[in-house]
Amino acid sequence: MPVSPRLALILVTTICAVSAAPSFARPIDKSIKTSVDAAKSATLINAEVKDLADKLASDDPAVRTAARMALVDLATVPGPEQASVQYLNTLATSVNTQLLPLATNKNVLVRLNAAIAIARIANKTDSDLLSPVVLVLLADKNEAIQIWALRAARDVAPAVLRNPLLAPKDKLMPTIVAVAQANPTPAVMDEAYKALMLNHTAKRPPPAIWKPMVATAVTQMGNLLKSRLDAYRNGVPTEPVLDAQAANFLVHPAVFKEISPAQASQSSQLICDLMALAALRSTTAQGADREALIKVVKDGASCVQAIAEIQGKGADVRAVIDPIRQANQQTPNLPALVAKVAPVLQGIGVPVTPTTLPTTAPGK
Repeated sequence: MPVSPRLALILVTTICAVSAAPSFARPIDKSIKTSVDAAKSATLINAEVKDLADKLASDDPAVRTAARMALVDLATVPGPEQASVQYLNTLATSVNTQLLPLATNKNVLVRLNAAIAIARIANKTDSDLLSPVVLVLLADKNEAIQIWALRAARDVAPAVLRNPLLAPKDKLMPTIVAVAQANPTPAVMDEAYKALMLNHTAKRPPPAIWKPMVATAVTQMGNLLKSRLDAYRNGVPTEPVLDAQAANFLVHPAVFKEISPAQASQSSQLICDLMALAALRSTTAQGADREALIKVVKDGASCVQAIAEIQGKGADVRAVIDPIRQANQQTPNLPALVAKVAPVLQGIGVPVTPTTLPTTAPGK
């Protein structure tokens, strides 16, 4: 994935010189980390997190690096044992409270180190308690911080949506979409798509909880993909192959089988539109762009096949889908092949309509 020179400089400046970083003592014993009564040690945990948060705000990059690493270590237990849910929730509460001021620190490197620490802690705690600080970081205008905030959101958003008290008021998922729409660079788009996917290939909650989670995620993924389709209508968006991630998520059996008929129709329509617009743009694109657009079309065809398979009608679409999946840069008139997709889906009972294509060239 390409990284801009500006982003690379910030990341290198922040993360380098680890070997020169000091080491900070961490007085939280493994017995506390694994205890179901870890909340009784909240004062000790909070004091340690506050001390490391203060060091994270240091002007010394080596001190910042060591503090960041020590904060992440708080969420781990040496050896085969696992940290208790009670400990991780107590830690997440403290991290949210103590690092929240750092999320608006005037020093971009302090904010970035905080974002990195929170993302890595979020991955280990799986807690909705980090939602407030992640929302603040998502509002940052620095791209590197946005990327790490999106990585944190990837683990925090599912935890929020699992909580029946928080899910109806969720702000994380729409904020993820807004960040990517405002700054649709390849790195941001990649992380935003992943952050909307609910870690759906990992262990999932019971169906009664998973189903509404999926409904929310599909709605927000659709909103982001619609904005990308607008970009296709005006030209070729950056890194079009990223959009295959969204399409693949929408038709994953753990997702497509859980959504309403209306959402299934909307998802199918988005995939048809993506294929049609990418096929159209491939006719005038050159080099890597053309290759990427053809790949988007072919991946979309695989998604249509998946929809048909889920419906038990995979054989009914293969005559249309197989030639598209075999397309290459020498395939003549790819848009004509793709134009057959909507009718074949209609034929198996999927209510989609042919895509309305732009009639002007990009930039006209």
